[in-house]
Amino acid sequence: MKFKNRFIYLATGFSLIISSFFSGCPPTKKHAEISSQKPISTTVENTNGSQYTVTIRNMEKILYGRINDIRDTHRLKNLKENQLLSRIARNYSRRMGQENFFSHFDPSGHGIADRVGSEGLSFSFLGENIAKNCNVRDPVAVALESWMNSKEHRNNILSGKYSETGIGIWKMGNQFFFTQIFMKP
Repeated sequence: MKFKNRFIYLATGFSLIISSFFSGCPPTKKHAEISSQKPISTTVENTNGSQYTVTIRNMEKILYGRINDIRDTHRLKNLKENQLLSRIARNYSRRMGQENFFSHFDPSGHGIADRVGSEGLSFSFLGENIAKNCNVRDPVAVALESWMNSKEHRNNILSGKYSETGIGIWKMGNQFFFTQIFMKP
């Protein structure tokens, strides 16, 4: 079973790497801008052209709300926000930016099960979506749209087997890294 999960993560990660390559996002520079990720704010633009400032934490909450809105339209239960999963997700997004990789597996080969397990959480089901974008008006909308246009990522969002989620976003320069963890204890 572990091999099967690794294959799924690798296939999903490969498709994200390819989509990132064609998105025009430059590769991150190792140790480029290391931020403490205090309540960083960023300016985003609505589709109507109006701009507003939002904190990264608020972006995470907006994405969480939009995910549950989509689940509502499919008559699925809302995912409960798990703060520990959000911390794990945020840390992984940070690592992808700072360590210059974009994959479901870190450079040492550790995957989501390793990251969640190392925090002492047990689970029956576990899934992960990652995204990266840059130079876009609304980074949350672009990440969510890319997930909904990908069969594997959409399946995670619309799966009835998950009950909890954690979302973590990291900003480096003009790039945003997204990680969403799905879990059923």
